[in-house]
Amino acid sequence: MKQFKFLVLVALALVNVTVSAQEKEGPRPEFKEIYFVNRHNERVTELRLEDKYMYMVVETANAIGQKVTINLDEEDGDFIYKGRYVSANDDIKLKIKKNIQKIKFIIYNSSLKKHRKLKEKAKKG
Repeated sequence: MKQFKFLVLVALALVNVTVSAQEKEGPRPEFKEIYFVNRHNERVTELRLEDKYMYMVVETANAIGQKVTINLDEEDGDFIYKGRYVSANDDIKLKIKKNIQKIKFIIYNSSLKKHRKLKEKAKKG
């Protein structure tokens, strides 16, 4: 098994992407770009609570089927991903299904009771 590591500087966060790839013949998986967009598909340069959610767009070549671990390194980026609170240094695992894949992140809002409960649950373990 080979591992490839990519560091991608995004406008909102420093995203560390680790790809675990089976050794096989063929082209090496390539991560072209990782960035965030809002619900109108406009690139996001700052996190705004009023947006409620945003998408991380992962553009790849030869990576369909690869398992990817994304680590958010940004200190002040808190999100809800698939019903789970995630923040700095949390790992998000996913499988690349398309060359341009969107991953939805709900922006954490401390004024929402549901978000606070998810954060408390995450801190408990």
